[in-house]
Amino acid sequence: MRPLWPRWRRENEEQRKEFQRILAGLNPVKQFALDTYPANRSLLLVGYLQADMVAVQVPTLLAARMAGFRVSVMLPGAYCASVDFYRAMGVSEIIETESLDSALQFRKARDLVRALKNSSDLLELREGDVPIGKFAASTLMRQTRSAHIDPAQVALRPRLIRALALSLRAAETMRRVLARVKPELVVFYDRGYTPDGELFELSLAVGAKAVTTNTAHKSGHLLFKRYDPTNKDSHPGALAPSTWKRLSEMPWTDAHWEALRSEIKDCYESGLWYDEVGTQFNKRALSGQELIVSLGLDPNKPTAVIFPHLFWDATFFWGTDLFDDYQDWFVNVLREAARNPHLNWIIKIHPANIVKNRRDNYHGEYSELQAIRECIGELPSHMKVIAPDSSLSTFSLYELMDYCLTVRGTVGLEAAVFGKQVLTAGTGRYDGLGFTLDSQSRTEYLDRLARLHTVPRPTTVQTEAARRYSFGLFLLRPLRTASMRFRYDQNERASLKTELNLPVDGRLEDCADLKILARWLAETSQDDLLGAQAYVPVH
Repeated sequence: MRPLWPRWRRENEEQRKEFQRILAGLNPVKQFALDTYPANRSLLLVGYLQADMVAVQVPTLLAARMAGFRVSVMLPGAYCASVDFYRAMGVSEIIETESLDSALQFRKARDLVRALKNSSDLLELREGDVPIGKFAASTLMRQTRSAHIDPAQVALRPRLIRALALSLRAAETMRRVLARVKPELVVFYDRGYTPDGELFELSLAVGAKAVTTNTAHKSGHLLFKRYDPTNKDSHPGALAPSTWKRLSEMPWTDAHWEALRSEIKDCYESGLWYDEVGTQFNKRALSGQELIVSLGLDPNKPTAVIFPHLFWDATFFWGTDLFDDYQDWFVNVLREAARNPHLNWIIKIHPANIVKNRRDNYHGEYSELQAIRECIGELPSHMKVIAPDSSLSTFSLYELMDYCLTVRGTVGLEAAVFGKQVLTAGTGRYDGLGFTLDSQSRTEYLDRLARLHTVPRPTTVQTEAARRYSFGLFLLRPLRTASMRFRYDQNERASLKTELNLPVDGRLEDCADLKILARWLAETSQDDLLGAQAYVPVH
């Protein structure tokens, strides 16, 4: 039992003190009269132990109570420091998963692994409604920082067996949780790893809606998306068809573009751009000419920039890919780039490596550099690398580049709004909407890379479509959480800082963010929360 572990007790006590700091002596149950709100609907929230993560859930908790939901929170046990905080925020029930867990099914997992021939077999492995193979592979990749999981690798099999056993148990436990709570909504922060992935799939299977919460492109703002079986592979940063229809039909002016351009530029310059993972901390911008000189590029050639994803992070969460995994895509692109000297090729390794390495206490080689060394060796003169710890701002590249290569990264949207040609290699986000160059097969994709220097620039119509879409993601959808302020310090771990900011007179209805979120949680039709009400286009 965790309460018997001395280290756990120390950490739990530290968390308890942090919860007390956040509450700062308030008694929200009395002060905000949460017990006066109706509770005739059921919502299940995936809980956390860490005070900073729990604090970010405050807007969801309070808005759910305002919307008439009885809130149940799922935690390992009722002895966690976060329990009192959740109850102070109006939670009715703590679901202890440890009391519902069954024994790990090692024998069954071992038999399943024996039957697997390759990675594809693993990813297709299911247990009823749950793709246990995908969740086991994703979780194990994240733990081991592996680019893929090969069942034939003997040394990895014990860990794969355990990962599958944990997924099997999670599926069984989550069935019990759902049967007990019978939720209308199930709310997640991240839903692709065990056990949350299993809960996500089972929630949809029993007819519940799933809601994901994600940090937006800057501190203090959250994205909310509602899922059902028809959109379950959609990225949380994708726009729902209804949202995209609004944006496509709304009048578009230079003022809209200026607001979007300023948002992107200002966030880059301040270091706020995706500060959750520290992508632009302590960076500086260079002009296109300065980049040509500093990187030793040929000014007479067009420039393509390759933006590799983290190989081991959220690999199988969204849509379908042309390649087996992010590393497979990367090495295939590298080979084509090496064979095509008609362009400057820049490899921009993801800056989130820095923060994620520090958080995980990882000190090994960047997997992208290892892949370059093993695939190409010494790069030809027309290929350059920008390391994740480079002081160069990614924003600098938008003046220089002509082509952007990503599977489905946010950088594809950024490049498209600045009129660059974006080649995708996966679905589930912003593909298929007319402003990216999408391929239907690996062969078509690689053929395009071989003649990339002949591919024309996007049209003005395509660029405007990209700007409309990005306006929706960066200005329309984010909800500014005034009731719970949060920010990421610009340090090596992008430490999360939170501050409760509720009204002293006890009127939750005076909190604009809570009113917007409560209204959205109460309805069932709108997939995207449109948080910036001033920007909501009229039907």
